Amino acid sequence: MIDIALLAGVAIVISSVLLVFGCVCHLFKRGSGFTTFENDLEGGFGNTVFSQDTSDISQVTFETIPDILAKTVTATALRPRISCTNTEIQKQSAKHLTSFKAFPRSHLTYIKEMGVGWFGQVLVSEAYNMVTSSRSTRVVVKMMKDDANSTEQQLFLQDLSVYREMDHPNVLKLLGQCTEASPFLTIVEYASMGDLKSYLRKERQIVKTMKDGIVRMQFLTDMASGLQCLHVNGYLHHDFACRNCVVMSNMTVKIGDYGVAEDHFREDYYDNGQDLLPIRWMAPESISLTNSIWQVTEFTKQSNMWSFGVAMFEVTEYGHQPYKDLTDEMVLQNMIKAYPTSIELPHTDDPIKSQLYQMMQLCWQDSSHRPQIEEIHAQLQKIQSEKEAADEAEFERKWAKMSTREARVVKVEVHASDISGIKHNVVDDICAADFNSNSLPTHINADEKGDNFNCEIVSGSIGHDSPISTPNRPTVHRSTSTPVGSNKDSNKVSNSQPSTPLSSVKDTNKVTRSQQSQ
Repeated sequence: MIDIALLAGVAIVISSVLLVFGCVCHLFKRGSGFTTFENDLEGGFGNTVFSQDTSDISQVTFETIPDILAKTVTATALRPRISCTNTEIQKQSAKHLTSFKAFPRSHLTYIKEMGVGWFGQVLVSEAYNMVTSSRSTRVVVKMMKDDANSTEQQLFLQDLSVYREMDHPNVLKLLGQCTEASPFLTIVEYASMGDLKSYLRKERQIVKTMKDGIVRMQFLTDMASGLQCLHVNGYLHHDFACRNCVVMSNMTVKIGDYGVAEDHFREDYYDNGQDLLPIRWMAPESISLTNSIWQVTEFTKQSNMWSFGVAMFEVTEYGHQPYKDLTDEMVLQNMIKAYPTSIELPHTDDPIKSQLYQMMQLCWQDSSHRPQIEEIHAQLQKIQSEKEAADEAEFERKWAKMSTREARVVKVEVHASDISGIKHNVVDDICAADFNSNSLPTHINADEKGDNFNCEIVSGSIGHDSPISTPNRPTVHRSTSTPVGSNKDSNKVSNSQPSTPLSSVKDTNKVTRSQQSQ
């Protein structure tokens, strides 16, 4: 009996251990959550993460990604990103935001995660029936974490109020929101090309092959236009940089971001233990050392102009980081504390770049001497217009040179017959055309009978073995009011010697030319 009892006890202990081990394994397996998304970008249907029934919305939870959470524990981004100089106006605007373009959660379908911000997740989604012209619209949804307190919710709404208030082609637009229950959702425009900094870096070679300077000049003009809109309406940007601008599908640049810049470009921020500071873009007067901690003093229109100058450097240098050879500590000590110094610009022989560099230097002057954004915008527009006009003139010059270089006056004998069948000479035609050759046919016999028009080259030469190419249609001036083959559909010219290709005819001048240079 003792042996049986002992065996039974051992069996119970072993069973208990196995049971506990299995439970622990199961818990660890559940805790892993989802960290990657394998959804088809174009598909995405059936992954609606926004519940239609909002009565039990609190039961829906979204696990945060551990490594992103660890990044944002010690320091947070400067919020709101764009603030109004009149705080009361911004607070009132945030209150009205809760009733702005309410959109059903059930009409939003998740596609993929873009990143994580201080507020929660950012999701690329499809919105159904948002606009009448399209059943489905690609959008970006910023989802507030469901455990956010009232202060965080207020800050979340303030951060987006500028996108609701501004209706400008160079400012990101707020399309709608779901704020009737938690979690709060806001819907903004989707930029298919991504942020401007990533685009400049990724598409560097493509941008270089485009019209020299035109694309980047358009980017700069768009950025200046957007910042001018903010300043005119009393808004200041706390982190103006290419990473906080987006490129739309039509290559328009808009000021605005999705709140993930600190996640995607952590190397651009200095962590002081409390805030993430974009020190390489900040004006010297907007940051100071207090109690051994670098802190923000204030943002002004003048400090925005310093940042705009740095953003101009980014665009001209294809997204290169300012002071890339210096550490954050060196930037703070040498560039800001000891002696405020602007970015060292590379030498260039490009007159457009030289003008842009001069404008950057103006933005990096003492705050009292910096230009206003209206002046910079006007100057950028002028440079862009002059660049486009110069390119157009150069194109026309090259085209005209190519088109007139080989122009010839050619004698053409046209024999036409009227209804009676009696042939008569019409006129000598003057043909001006560029055949990219050193000589042209000099004697052409043409017969017209009824609706048929036949032309025969009886003398002349072609200077190249390659096929003849014409950059534009030859212009024929006739000195008679009687058109020959006026019906363009019946002007069918056939070579009377089809067996002899044009490429094989060369140096066969058997008849004296009646040709002179034009």
